[in-house]
Amino acid sequence: GEFFEYYNERIPQKYHGTGDIYSSVVVGALMQGKTLYEASALAADFVCECIRRTYKEKGGAWSGVNFEEVLPMLMK
Repeated sequence: GEFFEYYNERIPQKYHGTGDIYSSVVVGALMQGKTLYEASALAADFVCECIRRTYKEKGGAWSGVNFEEVLPMLMK
């Protein structure tokens, strides 16, 4: 019976694997005791930062986002 929305920056690019990364971060955060809202917000912020960094790379990425550089964000 609960509804929430969370908005983030729209970056004009699409990459493979972002849904997998999003769902993995949500599940990991839930397992660490976060609420569904907190886990969803963290996942959205994480994926957005992955896309942002990949988009800034020259030539971009053809195989998915560069999530490795953003992993420290999840350790905070």
